[in-house]
Amino acid sequence: MKSSPYASPAADIVVVNGQVPEGVGVVDSGTASSVAVRDGRILAVGGAELNELVSSRTRVIDAEGGAILPGINDAHLHFVASAMVHFGYLDIGVKAAANWGEVAAMLTSATPAEDGWVRAHGWDQVVLGPGGAQALLHLRPGTPVVAFDQTGHQLLANRTAMDAAGVPEQPRVPVGGVIGRTDAGLPNGLFVDAAMEFITTAMPQVPPQTLRDAVLKYQTLLHSQGITSLTEPGLGPGGASLLNGTCTVPSLELLGSLAESGELSLRINALLLFAGTGGISAQAVGEGLASGLHHLYSGRGIDSQLLRIAGVKVFADGTPRSGTAWMSEPYGEQCSHGSMVVAGANDQERIAELNEIVRLIHDAGLQAGIHATGDAASEAAVDAIIAAQRADGRDARHYIIHGAFRSNESLPRLAAHGVGYST
Repeated sequence: MKSSPYASPAADIVVVNGQVPEGVGVVDSGTASSVAVRDGRILAVGGAELNELVSSRTRVIDAEGGAILPGINDAHLHFVASAMVHFGYLDIGVKAAANWGEVAAMLTSATPAEDGWVRAHGWDQVVLGPGGAQALLHLRPGTPVVAFDQTGHQLLANRTAMDAAGVPEQPRVPVGGVIGRTDAGLPNGLFVDAAMEFITTAMPQVPPQTLRDAVLKYQTLLHSQGITSLTEPGLGPGGASLLNGTCTVPSLELLGSLAESGELSLRINALLLFAGTGGISAQAVGEGLASGLHHLYSGRGIDSQLLRIAGVKVFADGTPRSGTAWMSEPYGEQCSHGSMVVAGANDQERIAELNEIVRLIHDAGLQAGIHATGDAASEAAVDAIIAAQRADGRDARHYIIHGAFRSNESLPRLAAHGVGYST
């Protein structure tokens, strides 16, 4: 480094005696050993010459030869829902329970929350095998029990929870949902994707202080793992049916409150959710945009690089495991193609509706994050994005979320049109 352009003020933090990976920073970093930070941003990358940025108030950290790495950005992390999973719900994952009998025992002995419900998370049928619904259906009469699977796309509810939620004997299966049945044809307590709304919308809201405490604890945990920023992929009025029912407007408001109080140290890029995992329509998106919810953090002194609402999450299909992903070839136990979960009576109507949804988001100056796991859904989503961008040529950084299956032609099309792909 030549004569210092950083005469005043000094750095807040200088990390010395480290190894900076090639390509990090503002200079050739292959031989760099120090990084200086001012006002939360990288000021300089170099060697011993960065010592001239040190003052009496500078915190100097000796890396002792270790790597100096940028913070990790998690491109798809349901931050609020995961906070409750880690610090608010009973863990019944594979490390805690080896079979359904052990899961049932843990749920039986669990202390209910203040609202009388037992909430748990983490079961995985791939590991535990079948039998979950039978194990939980008649468990703990008088106490509502709900157990979410490790993906957040399925839940098991006992009979008391279904009664509390008012689940009828012959519930209508929503678009993009699956309801498990007993041999007699009655609900057995398994609710998948859009069908989870039968239970999640009836569950009492998590107390605000409980949610706040969980979020702050989870933030600390993420920082300990090197995660400093993330995309929160779906909070809003449609979030009551998503994951464990905490992806709602109060969660958006909580993040804003934490930013205002200075307690939020993660940089969060949030997507709005105007409908759940099934049946999204252009009308719902249009009404959501008209509500002005995407301006929730405006005019409040919140740094947009700390917290912002960048776009809208859209579910084009469900998941392969539940048979609700839209594939070009038949698959799964039902040997079906699945289908889009967008509003419409047939594929053509659903495709047209998806195109209109993406157009509305694009015209609002927001980013569309489209959940599409099947290859047919991914192709339809890419077509919708290309059509929206073609109208004005603006690159809004729309992207495909998950994209678990694709055709061989997909990736060149994605690249050619600047469509993101978050697997």
